[in-house]
Amino acid sequence: MAELLMQSSLVVRASCGLGISLALLGLTACAGLPGLPDPTPITTSTVPSTTTQVANSSTTTTSTTSTTVAPTVNCSARGAGVDLHGCDLHSNKLAGLTLNSANLSNTDLHGVDLRNTKLVGANLTGADLSGADLRGADLTNAVLVNANLSSADLRTTKITGANFTGANTKDTKFN
Repeated sequence: MAELLMQSSLVVRASCGLGISLALLGLTACAGLPGLPDPTPITTSTVPSTTTQVANSSTTTTSTTSTTVAPTVNCSARGAGVDLHGCDLHSNKLAGLTLNSANLSNTDLHGVDLRNTKLVGANLTGADLSGADLRGADLTNAVLVNANLSSADLRTTKITGANFTGANTKDTKFN
C-alpha cells in the first residue's frame, strides 16, 4: 500500500510602515508608534505549497502554487520623494508637509486636510482628493491625471504647470 505525504505552508507578509507587524498563524496586526495613526497592513499574500510523494515509487510529483506580491509601500512615510501609491490616507493629517515629487498615485486622500502642503511635481494620477482642503498648497507641475477633485477646495492653491487631464473637477472651488 502506498503512503501519501502532504505538506503545505502559509506565508503572511504585512508592511506596517513605522509600526510593528505581528504575523502569527495567518493573523496580521499592526501597532502604530506614538504620535502616528495606526497604520494598516498594505500587502498580505498567501503562498500555498503542496508536495505529494508516494512511498515505494520512483516518481515524485511536486506542485507549487505561488502569488507574486508587489513591493510593499510604507504608508506611514512622509517627506519629499516618498512612495505612497495606493495608500488609504483619508484619516491622516497632512497639512503643511513637504511631499514634493511624491508618488501619490491611486491614493485615497478624500476629505484630507492638505492646506499649505508642498506637492511640487507630485504624481497624483488617479488619486481620490474629493472634498480635500488644498488651500495654500503648491501643486506646481503636479500630475493629477484622472484624479477625483470633486468638491475639493483649491482656492489660493498654486497650480502652475499642473496636469488635470481627465480629472473630475465637479464642484471644485478654484477661486
